[in-house]
Amino acid sequence: MAQAASTTCDICSSASTEHYCIDCEQYFCDTCKGLHKRQRATQNHEFQSSSDLIQAVKSKCKEHDEDFIFLCSSCDVPVCKRCMAGKHNGHKVANIDDSVTKLTQSITRAFANKLQVAAQNLNQLEIGLMSFPLDVNSVIKVIGVEAQNMKVSIDRVVQNMIDDINRKSKQEREKLNKLVKEAKIGLENKTLLGEKKTELEKKRRDADLHQKLDTLNKEITMYQPVNIPELPTIRYTPKEISEQNLVSLFGEYSVRETYSVQQCSDLRYKDVVRTFEYIGDASD
Repeated sequence: MAQAASTTCDICSSASTEHYCIDCEQYFCDTCKGLHKRQRATQNHEFQSSSDLIQAVKSKCKEHDEDFIFLCSSCDVPVCKRCMAGKHNGHKVANIDDSVTKLTQSITRAFANKLQVAAQNLNQLEIGLMSFPLDVNSVIKVIGVEAQNMKVSIDRVVQNMIDDINRKSKQEREKLNKLVKEAKIGLENKTLLGEKKTELEKKRRDADLHQKLDTLNKEITMYQPVNIPELPTIRYTPKEISEQNLVSLFGEYSVRETYSVQQCSDLRYKDVVRTFEYIGDASD
């Protein structure tokens, strides 16, 4: 059983104890240990440091010089037959051999269970060590595919915008070409009227000239130049795109941190299992 380390030598009762004789179950100082080892009867006794917390126990009762055969459950010490009739009378005792057998079996089962749990934990850690990088690569691949799909969609949207601009600009060019053609025709007619006026001014001033000038005046009055409509314009106002705008287009990923056993004991359950959300692309 466990024994408390003595602070003074059991032999001289003065010097500080540093050694424990397992055979004599006594504490010795350096000097007394030397004397003890020089005696023929005790020269082969085994010593250990007195600072050890757990000391060896002899199989015989020191008080009655009889073998310990029982374990006093009340006092948690081994006892002999005479101890049971003395100060341990009426205490609950158990056979040491049976107790050792039960304790050995309990230790065997506990060790096997601990070993099994340790093996299972190691297996899970190794599986996690292998699977986590695969999961990371899978997430990165999905982000890459999502980015590629976005690029395809952007190219398609851009092409649709360009096609729409070309279609509308073609329509406006056709309208402008028609107006230009009409303006040219009108200008040519105006020129002809001017030439006609010049020719008439050369003729003799009589009633016939007056009639022709009156007709020319009516034609000039009826002439209307092409009105200038509101001319078409085109402009583009780009949007300011930040990285945060781009990030919002992607899905979300989460990384659950690994906690040590000590960390887990210091955190509330909801803190242990919480998931930290990081929104961003693979470059974060």
